[in-house]
Order: sequence, then structure tokens, then C-alpha cells
Amino acid sequence: MNSITAHGQFTVCITERPIRETALELSTELTADGTPLLILDAAGCFEPTAMSQAGPDLARYAHILRVPSSADFEAVWSSLLWAQQRFQARRALVVGLLNHLYDPQIQTRDAARALGRIKTKLEALTQHGLEVMVVCESGSPSGTRAHFIPSLCASAHQVVEYRQPAVSVS
Repeated sequence: MNSITAHGQFTVCITERPIRETALELSTELTADGTPLLILDAAGCFEPTAMSQAGPDLARYAHILRVPSSADFEAVWSSLLWAQQRFQARRALVVGLLNHLYDPQIQTRDAARALGRIKTKLEALTQHGLEVMVVCESGSPSGTRAHFIPSLCASAHQVVEYRQPAVSVS
């Protein structure tokens, strides 16, 4: 049984800056108070070289789950829930999770279904008490997949636009 019973919050952070820079900055802020942070890294932002340049709080309190583009997402979610319980984390930073949906090798209908499953899982994580922040780049592609980020935002409790140099909440 999960010891965290309060519902969490699902936030989408849309950035105009490079996603790696934004993710490292946000993760440093989220661990500054000594709170454990789960990081689901599907964009390769938290590779060992990047972590070596990060502050000591990030290295101490961040628990990183790297997600290859070919990952089985059911296993990813299971790993995230296991890590939440093990580290008693109340926050999760999800980076680059939608990137693989823009792959032209994936049919649009399959990508849309995958987006629906991702949104359902993110909501389930908040039901487990996690505060989930999903970082997305603002320059999403046009065409039939242009609605993916707005669709994710519509499911969120809060949308934050991360601009240079300040954060504005909408």
C-alpha cells in the first residue's frame, strides 16, 4: 500500500529554451530543499556528463529513470511507481516523453493512441500522490500531430510557460 494518499498535481511546462537546459534548471530547483525527485528522462538530458556539471543537491536527491525511444511504457510506469515507493518521492519530472510520438515512422493514429495512454498514466501518477511536471518544447511540429501538446495541456491541472529568463503561470 502506498503511504502517500493525497492527490498530486499534473503540470505541463512548455519551454522555448533548449529542453536540456530547462530540465536541469527545474530539477535543481525541485531538489534544492532536499526533497527526493524522480526524473523520467526520455530526452537524454540527464546523461552522466550533464549530471557531473549539476549541483550537489541534484546528484544527491534525484533518482533518474532513463527511457529509450523503444521503451515498453507499461514497464516504464511500473518502474516509476516502484521508485516512488522506494524513495518516498512526492515529485516527478518527466522530460521528452512526447518526442517519440513525432517520429514519422509511427502512424498518426498510433501516436494519438499512445498519447492517450500517456495522459491516463500521468493522471494515475497524481492519484498515487505524485506532483508530476512534464517538460515539453514549444516548437511542436505542425500538421496532424500539432494538437499533441495542447491535448496534454488540456489534461493538466496547470500549464507553465518557461521563458527566458522568468516563469509565467497561465
